[in-house]
Amino acid sequence: MFSRIRNNLFSLLAFTLIILVYLFIYFADADSEKYAGNFIVVFCIYLTGIGFSLKTLRSFYSDLTVAIVIIALAFGTNLFFITTLDYQLQPVLLFSLIAMIVYFTSRWHENQRLTTAILLFIIMGLVILFQRIGFCSLLIPIFWGIDGREGFNSKIKIIGKAYFQIILSAVCLLIIVLGSILIWNISPGEISLLSFFHPGVFHPVSTFLWNDLFSFDHGLFIYTPVIIFAFIGFYSFSEKNRPVFYSVFLFCIIEIFLESSWSKLGTTPVFGQIAFIPTYALLIIPMASFVELIQTGKSILRIILSLIIVIFILLNVFQAWQFHQGIILKSGMTPDNYLRVFGQTSLSDFDKQILAGIKPDSSLLLKNEKMYKKINLTTFNFEDTHVYYNFKLENKIVKSGKLAFTMDSATRFSPSLNVTYKDFTKQNRVGLRITVSVFVTNPLQFKEVNLVVSSIHSGNNYFYKRLNLGDLKLKPAVWNTIFLDYFIPQDPPPDDNLVSYVWFTGNGVIYIDDLSYDAFEPKK
Repeated sequence: MFSRIRNNLFSLLAFTLIILVYLFIYFADADSEKYAGNFIVVFCIYLTGIGFSLKTLRSFYSDLTVAIVIIALAFGTNLFFITTLDYQLQPVLLFSLIAMIVYFTSRWHENQRLTTAILLFIIMGLVILFQRIGFCSLLIPIFWGIDGREGFNSKIKIIGKAYFQIILSAVCLLIIVLGSILIWNISPGEISLLSFFHPGVFHPVSTFLWNDLFSFDHGLFIYTPVIIFAFIGFYSFSEKNRPVFYSVFLFCIIEIFLESSWSKLGTTPVFGQIAFIPTYALLIIPMASFVELIQTGKSILRIILSLIIVIFILLNVFQAWQFHQGIILKSGMTPDNYLRVFGQTSLSDFDKQILAGIKPDSSLLLKNEKMYKKINLTTFNFEDTHVYYNFKLENKIVKSGKLAFTMDSATRFSPSLNVTYKDFTKQNRVGLRITVSVFVTNPLQFKEVNLVVSSIHSGNNYFYKRLNLGDLKLKPAVWNTIFLDYFIPQDPPPDDNLVSYVWFTGNGVIYIDDLSYDAFEPKK
């Protein structure tokens, strides 16, 4: 027993590290208690898949290589995010089932046991049941061991000797698939407890492969860059493991091609391409081949490639955190947006508005906030009930805290800012930012909401600016945070007033919250 532990020390340490880190992240997440049941189920299934992957890799590669690949899989792919923070059952379940298929396929070709064959076909039946293109899993045992004419003839002999096992196992597979369809009247991939569905329309000829691999909106190589080394590893893998190569390569290529035939695969609100996650169970095999090749290379090349792998793993973890924090958009990311948020741990109001598709007058935006000193002039969070407008406070639709402010035909104007310039600044080129969160139930109401800011001299408006929310790309029935930037006129008279407010021109009801007025003075 101790010799076995010693021979597999690195992989066992890697497996233990995965468990400890995943549990730490789960308990560190503020919302973890809400999803305890989901996490336990997903995490146990995930560990099962990792365990079978580990056992398969040990039969081909050294213990150190296995440990490196398992860590890359656990922390360098979007399995990390959906297991620790998103708890999505279907992709994790399919990954684990495919990992089990690979393991039992390998075991059956070593020793044709009936129990192994039955387990293999039962698991394939489950994959077919849970996924519309699950029939691809049949490619794994069919092409396993075939590396040419000799391999094909050898495979025919094995099948001839174990034909009874195969027939009996195939019957088990049919019972699972057909029985479930007849009893539950469902189609493959449509079980209610499994929430992931292929989006859009299936186009098997006109695929969207390029976008699904390289798009900044969920592209595989953008958000799971370490997987690139799996595809590079196919070259050395084909030379050293030819009997297994065709099985692994054909499944991965066909699976990725078919998954990419769904028209809206890259538009779902997920981190990376979760549709490709089942292929990780096989892609880690050529990835291990690449890792092993690195270990035999020149020192400088080994150091550079190892460093790149570490960077890719850390990048995946960081991007998963960004996605969880809303810094990376759930859908609709573009190259410009990706560059805007790359490496960012927080976003300015300007960045948030640009990411939301809002494009106000760029000549009046405080683009570089670091050049300014921010001074809060006044904030209305509407939590104080001892105010003259307390009858307009609402506690059912709230952005933050317990109360929000309602506006209607009887209340056209929000609580406003009204200060003289001499009371808050003596500098020139001072900016004002009005920030507010708005909730409307009818999208047409956005045209009736305005952010207004103006300078007033002797009762007359000048340098007036208005932002109509109907010009922005906002969504109804959710809270939208909007801001308007304004530079005060050059050398304004000290007794002139700066006035700002929200103006509602409609007849319905809207809700606002977290209304804030901030001045930005240039730093000396």
